[in-house]
Amino acid sequence: MPYIFFIKYFKYYRSFILRFFLVGIVTFAINNLFFWIFNTYLIFNYRISITFSYFLTVASHFLLNHFFTYSSQAEKGLAGAFPRYLLMLVLNYLITLSVVSLTVELLGLSPYFGIVFSTAATAISSFLVMNHFVFRRGH
Repeated sequence: MPYIFFIKYFKYYRSFILRFFLVGIVTFAINNLFFWIFNTYLIFNYRISITFSYFLTVASHFLLNHFFTYSSQAEKGLAGAFPRYLLMLVLNYLITLSVVSLTVELLGLSPYFGIVFSTAATAISSFLVMNHFVFRRGH
Protein backbone atom coordinates (compact mmCIF):
# COMPACT_ATOMS: atom_id res chain seq x y z
CA MET A 1 0.00 0.00 0.00
CA PRO A 2 2.72 2.59 0.77
CA TYR A 3 4.10 1.91 -2.72
CA ILE A 4 0.85 3.12 -4.31
CA PHE A 5 0.91 6.26 -2.16
CA PHE A 6 4.47 7.09 -3.31
CA ILE A 7 3.58 6.51 -6.98
CA LYS A 8 0.55 8.82 -6.74
CA TYR A 9 2.57 11.40 -4.82
CA PHE A 10 5.36 11.34 -7.43
CA LYS A 11 2.90 11.67 -10.31
CA TYR A 12 1.13 14.60 -8.68
CA TYR A 13 4.36 16.47 -7.79
CA ARG A 14 6.52 15.19 -10.68
CA SER A 15 7.49 18.57 -12.13
CA PHE A 16 8.39 19.95 -8.69
CA ILE A 17 10.41 16.85 -7.85
CA LEU A 18 12.39 17.03 -11.10
CA ARG A 19 13.12 20.75 -10.73
CA PHE A 20 13.97 20.21 -7.05
CA PHE A 21 16.40 17.47 -8.11
CA LEU A 22 18.14 19.81 -10.59
CA VAL A 23 18.45 22.54 -7.96
CA GLY A 24 19.78 19.89 -5.58
CA ILE A 25 22.57 18.93 -7.96
CA VAL A 26 23.63 22.57 -8.35
CA THR A 27 23.55 23.30 -4.62
CA PHE A 28 25.34 20.03 -3.86
CA ALA A 29 28.16 21.15 -6.15
CA ILE A 30 28.26 24.62 -4.56
CA ASN A 31 28.30 23.13 -1.07
CA ASN A 32 31.08 20.68 -1.89
CA LEU A 33 33.16 23.39 -3.53
CA PHE A 34 32.93 25.58 -0.42
CA PHE A 35 33.63 22.61 1.87
CA TRP A 36 36.68 21.65 -0.19
CA ILE A 37 38.03 25.22 -0.05
CA PHE A 38 37.52 25.54 3.71
CA ASN A 39 38.74 22.05 4.56
CA THR A 40 41.65 21.79 2.12
CA TYR A 41 42.99 25.28 1.61
CA LEU A 42 41.97 27.07 4.78
CA ILE A 43 42.50 23.86 6.80
CA PHE A 44 39.50 24.31 9.05
CA ASN A 45 38.16 21.47 11.19
CA TYR A 46 35.56 19.53 9.18
CA ARG A 47 32.74 20.71 11.46
CA ILE A 48 33.65 24.36 10.91
CA SER A 49 34.04 23.72 7.17
CA ILE A 50 30.59 22.11 7.07
CA THR A 51 29.08 25.03 8.94
CA PHE A 52 30.58 27.73 6.71
CA SER A 53 29.84 25.89 3.47
CA TYR A 54 26.30 25.07 4.62
CA PHE A 55 25.40 28.66 5.33
CA LEU A 56 27.05 29.99 2.18
CA THR A 57 25.03 27.53 0.11
CA VAL A 58 21.73 28.51 1.73
CA ALA A 59 21.15 31.67 -0.31
CA SER A 60 21.50 29.94 -3.66
CA HIS A 61 19.35 27.03 -2.49
CA PHE A 62 16.53 29.28 -1.33
CA LEU A 63 16.55 31.52 -4.40
CA LEU A 64 16.81 28.68 -6.90
CA ASN A 65 13.94 26.82 -5.26
CA HIS A 66 11.80 29.93 -4.95
CA PHE A 67 12.25 31.12 -8.53
CA PHE A 68 12.87 27.85 -10.41
CA THR A 69 11.33 24.93 -8.55
CA TYR A 70 8.21 26.60 -7.22
CA SER A 71 8.24 29.81 -9.32
CA SER A 72 4.88 31.53 -9.38
CA GLN A 73 3.28 28.61 -7.56
CA ALA A 74 4.51 29.88 -4.20
CA GLU A 75 1.74 31.09 -1.93
CA LYS A 76 3.66 34.11 -0.64
CA GLY A 77 6.61 36.15 -1.81
CA LEU A 78 10.18 35.90 -0.57
CA ALA A 79 9.41 37.60 2.73
CA GLY A 80 6.60 35.18 3.51
CA ALA A 81 8.55 32.03 2.70
CA PHE A 82 11.90 32.94 4.24
CA PRO A 83 10.97 32.55 7.96
CA ARG A 84 9.59 29.08 7.22
CA TYR A 85 12.72 28.31 5.20
CA LEU A 86 14.86 29.22 8.23
CA LEU A 87 13.06 26.60 10.30
CA MET A 88 13.81 24.01 7.64
CA LEU A 89 17.46 25.10 7.65
CA VAL A 90 17.79 24.43 11.35
CA LEU A 91 16.36 20.94 10.88
CA ASN A 92 18.63 20.20 7.91
CA TYR A 93 21.70 21.66 9.59
CA LEU A 94 21.19 19.34 12.56
CA ILE A 95 20.68 16.37 10.23
CA THR A 96 23.82 17.30 8.25
CA LEU A 97 26.03 17.77 11.28
CA SER A 98 24.75 14.56 12.89
CA VAL A 99 25.18 12.39 9.81
CA VAL A 100 28.66 13.73 9.01
CA SER A 101 29.76 13.35 12.64
CA LEU A 102 28.48 9.77 12.75
CA THR A 103 30.21 9.00 9.46
CA VAL A 104 33.54 10.36 10.70
CA GLU A 105 33.42 9.28 14.35
CA LEU A 106 31.66 5.91 14.14
CA LEU A 107 32.48 4.70 10.66
CA GLY A 108 35.92 6.31 10.43
CA LEU A 109 35.21 7.60 6.92
CA SER A 110 36.09 10.92 5.34
CA PRO A 111 33.74 13.83 6.00
CA TYR A 112 33.18 13.93 2.23
CA PHE A 113 31.29 10.63 2.53
CA GLY A 114 29.30 12.13 5.38
CA ILE A 115 28.29 15.03 3.18
CA VAL A 116 27.05 12.63 0.51
CA PHE A 117 25.10 10.61 3.09
CA SER A 118 23.63 13.71 4.72
CA THR A 119 22.64 15.11 1.33
CA ALA A 120 20.44 12.08 0.73
CA ALA A 121 18.75 12.55 4.10
CA THR A 122 18.28 16.29 3.78
CA ALA A 123 17.05 16.04 0.19
CA ILE A 124 14.04 14.07 1.35
CA SER A 125 13.32 16.29 4.33
CA SER A 126 13.88 19.46 2.27
CA PHE A 127 11.46 18.50 -0.47
CA LEU A 128 8.72 17.55 1.96
CA VAL A 129 9.15 20.63 4.13
CA MET A 130 9.49 23.05 1.19
CA ASN A 131 6.64 21.53 -0.77
CA HIS A 132 4.18 21.44 2.11
CA PHE A 133 5.36 24.23 4.41
CA VAL A 134 7.85 26.74 2.97
CA PHE A 135 6.49 27.24 -0.56
CA ARG A 136 3.10 25.69 -0.08
CA ARG A 137 0.63 26.53 -2.72
CA GLY A 138 -3.00 27.40 -2.33
CA HIS A 139 -5.16 24.48 -3.49
